[in-house]
Amino acid sequence: MESPIILQTNRLKLYYGAFEALKGIDMQIPEKQITAFIGPSGCGKSTFLKTLNRMNDLVPGVRIEGAKQGRINCAKNRKPGKYRKYT
Repeated sequence: MESPIILQTNRLKLYYGAFEALKGIDMQIPEKQITAFIGPSGCGKSTFLKTLNRMNDLVPGVRIEGAKQGRINCAKNRKPGKYRKYT
């Protein structure tokens, strides 16, 4: 039995000015499964995680494109299926 998807990104891109740091990431993260981000230094692991938890929203010069959808409950937002579309 497959676990339901708790977080999904579609064509997620992140730019620091003109530099494209994240290039069209499509990913599904299943509920109650271990997920690891593995890669060399500078490949975008931390940038991707900071984009998911919206820490990059306040960084000057950052532009985010694509979409993420999730069912993660937190104190600020308890609505499952919250959908955020980036411009």
